[in-house]
Amino acid sequence: MFSMAQSKPHSVRRRMFTNVYAKSYLQTSSALAEITDSVINQRMLPRLLSATWSNPAVNVFELMAGVAMDIVTSYEFGLSAGTNFTQNEKACRHYLDLYHGRHSYTFYPQEIPLTTSFLEKMGIRFVPRFVSASNDELEAQCLKMCDDASAVLDRAQTLEISKGDYPIVYAQLRSALIDQHDKSGTGPSSPSPNEQQLELASEMFDHLAAGFDTSSITLTYLLLELSQRPQLQAQLRLELLTLAPSLQFSADHPVVPQSSLSSSSSPPAATSADVNNERLPPARGVPSSSALPRFNHKAIDALPLLHALALETLRRHPAIPGPQPRITPAGSKPCELAGYAGLPAGVRVSAQAYSLHRNEDVFPEPEVWRPERWREAGEEQLREMQRWFWAFGSGGRMCVGSNLAMLQMKAIVAAIYTNFTTSIADDTGIEQEESYTARPKARRLMIRFATVD
Repeated sequence: MFSMAQSKPHSVRRRMFTNVYAKSYLQTSSALAEITDSVINQRMLPRLLSATWSNPAVNVFELMAGVAMDIVTSYEFGLSAGTNFTQNEKACRHYLDLYHGRHSYTFYPQEIPLTTSFLEKMGIRFVPRFVSASNDELEAQCLKMCDDASAVLDRAQTLEISKGDYPIVYAQLRSALIDQHDKSGTGPSSPSPNEQQLELASEMFDHLAAGFDTSSITLTYLLLELSQRPQLQAQLRLELLTLAPSLQFSADHPVVPQSSLSSSSSPPAATSADVNNERLPPARGVPSSSALPRFNHKAIDALPLLHALALETLRRHPAIPGPQPRITPAGSKPCELAGYAGLPAGVRVSAQAYSLHRNEDVFPEPEVWRPERWREAGEEQLREMQRWFWAFGSGGRMCVGSNLAMLQMKAIVAAIYTNFTTSIADDTGIEQEESYTARPKARRLMIRFATVD
């Protein structure tokens, strides 16, 4: 869908799965609630709790990527087919090395794909061979998750499966594509079953890549800003304590002793199996299941301070500050855009969040991270701020997963700051890259976690 330049095919594809990304659907989804409980409670919080005993700093850029990837792939493919990068640090790091290592070489394949392919056949390579090898491995991993999700759907016809294991997005898209191909009829040009699976896997890869990468960047910078402001952390925790059920660990509940867990607390070396939901032993002192909080996405989403923190981080540190291209529509008359008339059809134009978010008339002191601006603004000013807010784009090509992104980021932040305080151990290289997707230059942010007294 993301590579579809024309509006009509893009709109047709988008309608295939828009409903499962709708806010109302997500807020009441028992499957997403189960996934959030599993990833945050059983994987992330125990890992952070373990870190408080030995007091090592945690690379939250890497951790947030793992947590976001686990939630996104579990929602797309089901818990049993999704990743478990939160617990398996080596597998997560291996995946991120593959994924991030390709990004300096995307220009030629995207802008002149036919020329790039032709010259490669002639022995002239614009893109190093390791990029192709990384792409092959990443695509193979996604295809395996698709195959595993398909097997879950087959089992679900005769056996009962948990709601969290149901591959929501995969099932929705597979059903829609089958219907589309059935309506088109069979013939020489009809795709084979293998081609249909590749089409499905290609779409799913776009969703998981867009879903985990941008969320991990935003979460990294949100933790960076909060870790410099202990008083704001305390204010946020007071707001979080109003939630029912509470996200607090209960001091009255027992903790699972280390002796009841596997004797090995170190993840094994990364293998292809690690990409999927391998259950690795958590660290010592993991809260028992009865002590773990439960998530009410609708209630968390309604918290005003948490919402302001998320919006301001997305404004000041947009994960994608780069240009979002659009094609002027076909027609006999030139079109007008932002006061510029006479634009012919078929011209690529673009806008970018970086510039829009720094309009001083709308966002005074735009370089300052000031979340209170979203709560202090009057009704008219707030509408203008929302109109210029472009972290997820707008219109028919607005990010289809924006609601899922906001809900998962808020749930992660809520769970952390209900139970922990944070401080910066090392923020060297935290400046955002000057690129389409703006990750920290050092690919790291070291944060110390301490349990709340």
